[in-house]
Amino acid sequence: MMKRILFMRSFLVMLGLFASSDALFGAARSAASMPDNGIQKTTEETKDAFDVIVVGAGVAGLACAKKLKENDKNCKVLVLEGNNRIGGRIWTDRSLGEKIPVDLGAGWIHGPDGNPITDIAKNVGLAQWFNHTFTRGSSMFDVRGNSESRTRLWDLGKELKQYASDLFEEDEKVGDQSVQAIVDQFVRVRNLTQDDALLINNWVRWVIESDYAATASKLSLSQPLTDLGGKEDSPFQGDDVLLTEYDRIIDYLATGLDIRLNEKVTEIAYDLDGVTVSSASGKKITAQYVVCTVPLGVLKHGDITFTPDLPTSKKNAINRLQMGILDKIVLEFPTKFWPHSLSYVTETQGQASNFFDYSHYVPKPILIGFIAGDAAQELEDKKDEEIIHGVMTTLRSTQDWKTIPMPDPEKYLITRWGKNPFSYGSYSFVPVGGSREDYKVMAEPVAGKIFFAGEATNYNHPATVHGAYLSGIREADRIIKPVGAVAV
Repeated sequence: MMKRILFMRSFLVMLGLFASSDALFGAARSAASMPDNGIQKTTEETKDAFDVIVVGAGVAGLACAKKLKENDKNCKVLVLEGNNRIGGRIWTDRSLGEKIPVDLGAGWIHGPDGNPITDIAKNVGLAQWFNHTFTRGSSMFDVRGNSESRTRLWDLGKELKQYASDLFEEDEKVGDQSVQAIVDQFVRVRNLTQDDALLINNWVRWVIESDYAATASKLSLSQPLTDLGGKEDSPFQGDDVLLTEYDRIIDYLATGLDIRLNEKVTEIAYDLDGVTVSSASGKKITAQYVVCTVPLGVLKHGDITFTPDLPTSKKNAINRLQMGILDKIVLEFPTKFWPHSLSYVTETQGQASNFFDYSHYVPKPILIGFIAGDAAQELEDKKDEEIIHGVMTTLRSTQDWKTIPMPDPEKYLITRWGKNPFSYGSYSFVPVGGSREDYKVMAEPVAGKIFFAGEATNYNHPATVHGAYLSGIREADRIIKPVGAVAV
């Protein structure tokens, strides 16, 4: 049984206050602007049969294809990607300047020591970030706009963690409740003041909701309670590392692979003889095996038809697990007016209230705001101008700066991962009524012909880049014979 609770990961590092989401969300460069890294962007209809078709050119798909080719250079592996770029939920944007890379999706390595993503990052020349001194300071403002110490906030957060952990030790069924239900119970039992109740709810929003990309009323308490059994039990240790230019890892994995862009898969048909993969362009491509690495959101949306249908257990797992949303609002200002990363205690959840000082990493005054769960989903329906106005209203609400003119941002970027048709969200989470065991079911092959990879298939490391990577390696190993040849 878990003897402790792990409620935070890397946003705690990022803002000195709340945990990060590796998770995943993005749009790197278009195919036209990609460097010549050996990717074959063939567009004509494929007539030759393949040994393995990999659906999806995110981390999981590329890792799987690369492992298969490394095992046997003669193995015919084809990667089909519906988007006009590779990377999936890794998306490095350079529209603010070539020297201003902004990762709109995944941006962290969680537990870099011994992590396979760390090795790749160092191989492609991103090692400088592992020695980068991160400023952990964060300015916090109360609901009245006054500067406030974080001490009380941290104390309440620790008390809540211990409270939930103690309840779980007494009765594991506590994990079946939502995070918000335990928070509300904590407020009542401890008879918190109105100000303290507001603080602890903001702590939950900044730490838990941002980490799991899910609203606390929908997130099962079992997930943060049992997440890896605590960091000390993870094979990957060390302080989380923020990377820029995450797409360089994607380019490394993609080198030499046969990748077809703009090929959105619509059907995967399988029988004892093999598989036939159909795309929206009308192509039908055959292979011995297929590895499906599309995000959980795409499977839930029903964009791919499986013929015959998937087993009931697989469909139930897809239905039970949910796709979270964590959006970023990137603001470039003409001058820097903030001392550190910023956090605002708010009474409502409809606006970003945490802002990461990105100017430590790029030569421009940039703040990145984060918003998660239902609030992010609601925000995605608003126009850009309305979103920016709301963000600036929050930033200008502090008493310290009301007498100081605060410039409007000169440029901005806004993600809308919930509306992205290639992911329908940022990464997976276990909702109330779901089970972490569903991740195991997600990873089960079907009929010895269809294999599944991606963060939502990794029981130990869901919602992480290394979790997606390791799942791709796992499925390649399932296909490779013990003697080292591809099982065709």
